[in-house]
Amino acid sequence: MDSNLIQEIINSQEPSAIIKYHEWPIFSNNYANTRYIILRVNKKHNDFDEIDIPFNELPFVNSKTGHLEGELRLNEGIV
Repeated sequence: MDSNLIQEIINSQEPSAIIKYHEWPIFSNNYANTRYIILRVNKKHNDFDEIDIPFNELPFVNSKTGHLEGELRLNEGIV
């Protein structure tokens, strides 16, 4: 993914959400990969765009978002 696009989205005023989730390989219950994505509204297609955040962009994202401390707790899980 283009790091300039990630930085442009984070610095823009358009509504977006950053999702942190864990992937567990089917063969291991003890090892999880942490992944991050950006969800943003695609007004042209009335849909959401999912953009993967590469690991090397996390320091920039954390500096702009306050270390992803804002959590929304629901019955279905934590966002």
